[in-house]
Amino acid sequence: CEILEIAAVYMNLSFKRYILPRKAISPSASALNNLTFDGQYLYYKTKQVDAIPCVQALKEFLVFLHQVSKIMNNSYIFLAAHNGDHFDFKHLFRTFREVNLIDAALAIVYGCLDSLLFLRELYPKLLSHKQEDLVKNFLGLEYTAHNALDDAKFLQRLL
Repeated sequence: CEILEIAAVYMNLSFKRYILPRKAISPSASALNNLTFDGQYLYYKTKQVDAIPCVQALKEFLVFLHQVSKIMNNSYIFLAAHNGDHFDFKHLFRTFREVNLIDAALAIVYGCLDSLLFLRELYPKLLSHKQEDLVKNFLGLEYTAHNALDDAKFLQRLL
């Protein structure tokens, strides 16, 4: 499982789990997401975080999606992520396949929206379409990008 952190939001509900890696985290990935692994514990900005096995995290994520679906009168779920087509969705669904949860995921997730593509088309003249730049431009706020829960919360506000 290459996923180290998974988060989602729906209205005022949120879900976040750190995932225990099976191998070392590359220096470039650590520089981006501030996560390090000493072979036993996962750290965010040098602070140890509670991390769980990948299968457990994905099962809990599916439970969260089902809870959201019930709130929405048993509707199917659409996932949204900034640059999701090139990163998030590919890794998420590959990992669902690896841990034999793909059928359960496809039973609840109806589709995926890459907000980067959507916002590039909507605002073609912007110099940058990075999520943190869009948040600063449209919401006048700054936040820690590449933190899964913060990314999800601010993407919800953008959309």
